[in-house]
Amino acid sequence: MPRKNTSRAYLPVVSSAMAQPFLAALLGKGITADDALYGSGLSLADVQDGSAPMLGQDWYNLAERTAEVTGDPHFGFRIGSEDAIYSHPNFRTVTLTDTALGEVLTKLIVDAEQITSLATYELRISGSRAVLSSERQFKPTRRPRQVDGYFAGFMCRLIREACGEAWKPSDLTVRVSDPAAIPSTFAPGLAVRRSDSRGARFEFPAPWLLLHIGGAPRQSAPERPSSPEAFLSDFRRLLDLHLHKPSLSLERFSEVAGMKARRIKSVLTEHGTSYKAELDHRRAERAKALLKDHRLGYPQVGELVGYPDPSAFSRVFKRWTGQTPGTYRG
Repeated sequence: MPRKNTSRAYLPVVSSAMAQPFLAALLGKGITADDALYGSGLSLADVQDGSAPMLGQDWYNLAERTAEVTGDPHFGFRIGSEDAIYSHPNFRTVTLTDTALGEVLTKLIVDAEQITSLATYELRISGSRAVLSSERQFKPTRRPRQVDGYFAGFMCRLIREACGEAWKPSDLTVRVSDPAAIPSTFAPGLAVRRSDSRGARFEFPAPWLLLHIGGAPRQSAPERPSSPEAFLSDFRRLLDLHLHKPSLSLERFSEVAGMKARRIKSVLTEHGTSYKAELDHRRAERAKALLKDHRLGYPQVGELVGYPDPSAFSRVFKRWTGQTPGTYRG
């Protein structure tokens, strides 16, 4: 596939939707997004909406800060590899009518300009090897470990989904700005190399491009991931981004998720849970984690989990834990 024409001058920006997986993971750990968003000019609400543009360097800075505040040097890779691929921001512009790996990668490359102008992408076949490479359109102020790790994690996840039982880590070579961004325990045999500063690169057997998600020889795109864990991971990550909304009904959430409410209800029932139970549990866990931060007052914690009325938050927290917020905090 020919490389895009890069003769135009691009302002290096990315859709703020690309920051959502990072902030969702932070919020899920009970960590506020203020430090990660510092200097970007964006609020948490802007990122949750996902339509605002974000300067490329600000996205890179956010990714690095999330790793710092969590103390996890592999944070970006974990987000990319554990995030269910069907909820990845890039797929919001891709209609998965056929899920052969080569077709999915081609669609992602073609539609990438709707999400980012930070890099151009090329997919080509060199002999028996397929090569997916990216080329940055600007020079980051520091080595983009976490963004490269995120890209690598996402690609490894996507390739594994396509290969199924044919997955062999030793057949994949990953080149990123800092190999230490990928945990050595991820896949023994995976070749991780240092790339130059221009971008990441992935090399694998060309026949993998013909494989379909799940490793089946031919299939239509599934309505949802095949495993319960993948769907629940998808669902909970998206839910974590919206816990602050007071009126987060199933119907409203279904509009955000792009999935019919009755379908969400049905799938959750199959997995032995319900929308209300999941929402209550996520809010309770978020509130308990936030209460550990003594910089936050009880009203602030309540607002962050969808209860702007302090008395209502106190009542629901007692229902969740049997204690008032003050007693719980001690």
